[in-house]
Amino acid sequence: MNLNLPILDQIKDCKNVLIAGMGGGYDVFCGLPIFFELQKMSVSAHLANYSFSDIETFTGGQRLSPTLVGVDAEYDDIVVYFPELYLAQWFKQYRKQDLKIWSFHKTSSRSLIDNYKILVKHLEIDAIILVDGGVDSLVRGDEQETASLIEDAISLCAVNELQEVPVKIVSCIGFGAERDLSYSQILENISLLIKLEPFMAIAPWHRK
Repeated sequence: MNLNLPILDQIKDCKNVLIAGMGGGYDVFCGLPIFFELQKMSVSAHLANYSFSDIETFTGGQRLSPTLVGVDAEYDDIVVYFPELYLAQWFKQYRKQDLKIWSFHKTSSRSLIDNYKILVKHLEIDAIILVDGGVDSLVRGDEQETASLIEDAISLCAVNELQEVPVKIVSCIGFGAERDLSYSQILENISLLIKLEPFMAIAPWHRK
């Protein structure tokens, strides 16, 4: 299956693309279809996540700051909750790929901006695709129900400040995933964004 990604024109000249889960938890997993498609196109792609894991005290991986670490599959101590480690181990076991899942400790927007700047410089990133597992990143904050918007808003704020990155994209994957969200108001927000022109409304993945 080949994905007819509408964002390909925007990243066709980019050399290093960062696909980053914006809301913590398993958001980075929602970016895997994009990651695999870019790999097939021989585009250099990297994975990251605004993490709910205890990144600050994690003793493995490659640490770039006290709150930013590249998690790899080599860590074998028992962990209670660590999606980024699980993903790195899955890549190693099932795809024979040694990948680092770059993990941002859950911090304020200012600290997250600093960490993004460090990672952008380290990987020479020229495009960032923020991935939301759901659509609560599209809320304004005054809706009847807003799901878990805080982490998404912090990620949006941080990446918006990265003037050195020319291409910045938000990808919402999983419309209907959140239970505590007013979808009629989300559709109103989408309509407004379309009128403002930064929004690209796309149906589910098209197959070629």
